[in-house]
Amino acid sequence: MHRFIAIIFGLFLCTQSINLRADSFNTSNISSKIGDSAGEVSFFQAEKVMPGHFAYVAPKAKKIIEIDQDGVITRVFNFPEGFKAKRISGGSDIEWIPSLEQYLITSPTEGVARVNLDGDVAWLCENEFISHDADYINEDDVVFVNAWDDIGADEPIFTRINQTCDVVETLRASELELRKDSFHPDNVGNKGDNSHTHTNAVQLIRPKLIMLSIRNYDEIVIVSLKKREIVRRVKKATWVHDPLVLNPEVKPKRMDFIYADRAKGDRLRMTRTVPDRKRPVEIWNSLAYEPRKDQIKDFKSDFTKRLWSPVRTVEKLPNGNFLVTGSAHIGQITLEGELVWQIRLKGFDNQFKGKDYIYKAAFRPN
Repeated sequence: MHRFIAIIFGLFLCTQSINLRADSFNTSNISSKIGDSAGEVSFFQAEKVMPGHFAYVAPKAKKIIEIDQDGVITRVFNFPEGFKAKRISGGSDIEWIPSLEQYLITSPTEGVARVNLDGDVAWLCENEFISHDADYINEDDVVFVNAWDDIGADEPIFTRINQTCDVVETLRASELELRKDSFHPDNVGNKGDNSHTHTNAVQLIRPKLIMLSIRNYDEIVIVSLKKREIVRRVKKATWVHDPLVLNPEVKPKRMDFIYADRAKGDRLRMTRTVPDRKRPVEIWNSLAYEPRKDQIKDFKSDFTKRLWSPVRTVEKLPNGNFLVTGSAHIGQITLEGELVWQIRLKGFDNQFKGKDYIYKAAFRPN
């Protein structure tokens, strides 16, 4: 039974609402021509918005689209040649690499590629144990996770490869002491999905210290690769996505995190470890910003119709804002929980509708 129930707004919840009519976007065709508008921008407060470009994957169209803060399309290129891209709607990541001026793009269960701004593939590695999140570390290393580690197969949930595509390090769930009492099945609506941990994000904190988002255990964990053990847990992070360590320079027990939690609406939460460990605080809840709020009969529980659901991307921007995404929205949120910018993308809908939807987006500075 899905665990998306009652709306409880936290201390910092913004209570504004959007009165956009969803039927104005009832088109199956996405905008994919340079110079066109990709959608409707709202909550635009220039003094608080981080200007730049925002790239995302349109999985049905198999295109990568980049827009500016006004919603104007600046680049469009096809998904990297060399990938069949059969599962990109399941979790294709995109990240910007400033030092190379390239995008890092994953094709779930196939591999990872670096793509130039003209769309040409600069580097491509095949690996079947990749999905949901990958990070470029340096000219030698790329790390990524495998959310679909089959139950009983003991497949890697974390992998590090070098620039010649050799696997130099892996981590399996069997090496960790996961809390069996907190395990829940992955997708109850998809009986063919037998994934175990659904590990959907990684952050390399230090050469031998990583953070993992283990969704099926509702946990964020810090793992010592040297000791092969968990050295910090954040429990009850319901259906956690894309956590980010806010102070990676400190010891694991003093680290704080911001992450997407889907327990009571798709929301952002932040832990409060220092000075005294307290319950995570809710920064922002997407339920207050749903264009379809007044059109859904069972709005509180029917997450399959909401356009902000599920919230996934949590990327810290240079001005301190956080880039977030929903199925049909990209937005910027301040640490105080104010949604200062968003775009509702034309042709995009809730991921359960079988149309184009956003899984991740990436920020590129001007």
